[in-house]
Amino acid sequence: MYQRYIQHRAGDFRPVYPDEVTEACQWELMEDKMAAVKSTMAQDSKIHNADRFKMMKDNAQLIMQINSLSEELALVKNKVCEYEKQLSVNCRRKKSRFPAIQASVVLSTQPISQASIFNAEESDRIIQLQRMEIAKLRGEIETQEFTQLPRPPHRSKLPPIVS
Repeated sequence: MYQRYIQHRAGDFRPVYPDEVTEACQWELMEDKMAAVKSTMAQDSKIHNADRFKMMKDNAQLIMQINSLSEELALVKNKVCEYEKQLSVNCRRKKSRFPAIQASVVLSTQPISQASIFNAEESDRIIQLQRMEIAKLRGEIETQEFTQLPRPPHRSKLPPIVS
């Protein structure tokens, strides 16, 4: 019976060498490390894309604000230019030999009303507030850029496994 069952199986048995075991363990460890690196790369990629999208969105908002402020500035400059033209036309029409009379005539015939002066002052105040808001937002962006944790550089290809 021994010859029939045990000896037959003993011939099929192949001894396992320690080098083969360590190579298999090392291979499994390397595969685990590669899987971990790939998952962290995927997570870092998602975070990077989200941050980039947020920055693009913030930049678009700032550009829109700057454009609206430049349009308002152009309108205010045009109004100031028109007022100056009206004043200079009135001054040319009302030239007099007597400077005191000329000043009173110019002041009394000015087309600028109290409401327009108030609007000009109010628009100047609004422009100053908007400039301060832009400066504050720029400061916030700079602080956010410096406070963000630096990310490791991403490579599209992983280095080859050297055995």
